[in-house]
Amino acid sequence: MLDDPENSGSFTGELRRLTETMRPERIVVTEAAEWRVVEAMEKWEETIGIPVEIRSDSRFLCSKAEFSDWARGRRSLTMEYFYRDMRRRTGLLMNCRLKKCSRVTAEIKIGRNAFATNRCRKWIRAWHKGS
Repeated sequence: MLDDPENSGSFTGELRRLTETMRPERIVVTEAAEWRVVEAMEKWEETIGIPVEIRSDSRFLCSKAEFSDWARGRRSLTMEYFYRDMRRRTGLLMNCRLKKCSRVTAEIKIGRNAFATNRCRKWIRAWHKGS
């Protein structure tokens, strides 16, 4: 809990605390949208000493592999070009502000996550930083 006086202040610290108490055989987690959390998660198996399975997140409009394919060979990673390609592929209007497109609204109403735009922006920064 966030208000727990023993809160370590990090995902890794809290996971360590939880695994000491619960003693799980393995940890299954959904991939993170934030680069610093991704880096921490990739070290958990070694740090915590328990097998960790990081599953892909279906809320993203594209997978990391798809983004990597798009980014391969480009001199710079420009959001406008990425969004243009994603619009062609998905038909969704991607606007960093309030989404007003009726197609996006329809996607949200039927349970698809059309708000992955911010996550894709983080991927672009993270992949650019990592390359």
